[in-house]
This record gives sequence, C-alpha cells and structure tokens, in this order.
Amino acid sequence: MESNVYCTGPESNGLTCDQADLELLEEGPYEEDSHFRYQKGIFRCRRCSGLYKHVHAEKYEYRFMDCDEGWWTTEDGYHKVSAPWTRDGKFDIEEARRYGYDGPEETLVNGRCAYSRLNTGLTCRFLDLAEVARLDKKTWIRRCRRCGQVYKQVKEPAHHFYKPGETSLTAGLFTLEEARQYGFRGDGR
Repeated sequence: MESNVYCTGPESNGLTCDQADLELLEEGPYEEDSHFRYQKGIFRCRRCSGLYKHVHAEKYEYRFMDCDEGWWTTEDGYHKVSAPWTRDGKFDIEEARRYGYDGPEETLVNGRCAYSRLNTGLTCRFLDLAEVARLDKKTWIRRCRRCGQVYKQVKEPAHHFYKPGETSLTAGLFTLEEARQYGFRGDGR
C-alpha cells in the first residue's frame, strides 16, 4: 500500500488527518518508572492510508523554586513517515515498511529534502549538513549529505541559510555558478 499523500486538514501535533479516521495498528509497551512514562503507537488513516507514529512521554518534576511538583508532558505528538522528531530519531522508512508502507520518502521531493522550511532558511536537517568551505568569519558553504543541496550560511546577526538564487542582505546573491563550484547539481532551488 503506497502512502505518499496525507490528508490536508489543519495540522495539530503533527497530525493532518482527522483523529477519528485513525486506526491503531500497534501499541508499544507502556514504560514507567518513578520519573518517566513513555508509550508509542502506530496509526493508519482510514481515508488516505497515511501512517503515523504517536509518542506520549511524561517526566516527574519535584518542586523546585517556582515549579510545581508533578507529572509534566514532554512529548505528545504524531510523526509522519520520515518526519524529523526529537526522541529516537524519526519514523523511518524501514519501520514504516513493517506496517505495509511502500511509498517514497515524504521528506524528499524531486531528489531534495523537503522538510518544513525553518525561519533560518533550511529545508534540510542541520545535522545532515557538512561544511564545504569557510569564506570568511561570518560566511560558510554547507552541503546536505542526504540530498546534495548547497547552502550559503551567513551570520547576520543570526545564522541564515541561503539556497542558490537567494539574496543575503550582507553577502549578496548566492548564484548558481558559485553553488556549482561546491558540488551543487541542478538548475535552481
């Protein structure tokens, strides 16, 4: 079953499908100790067949200064196949295939990473970037190990990443010719 298109409803905790349309495929073991609770589950949407991993985690906080004592939710969200998330990596293709997934990676579109664009300009994950060159003390060239996208990273004052064809206020236009010097292949972004 191919699942490369999810329902397009409003996003809530990573979920774009209606929660009433989800069927539980597998519920992971409930793990608990005196300071931590964790459970995950795998869901499939009945309408679009999209797969999600749901993670719920809580930790116990003791009273400290102005913090109340008790259980605090540290994560409660749905993760699409290959969506980046913070606990054990991501809901990767290999794990999703155990539940019948045979579609493409959702985070690759036309051979490029397609994560939600961050306010820094990145559509790739920062951890996938390798420094290719340092042009000066405020400018670097970085290349994604996963998809080959090349960025010009400029500190102005916060760090921002520009793709070929985009213009920085301090470093100017990042041209295709300049990007190709650092291994960029393609005719645009």
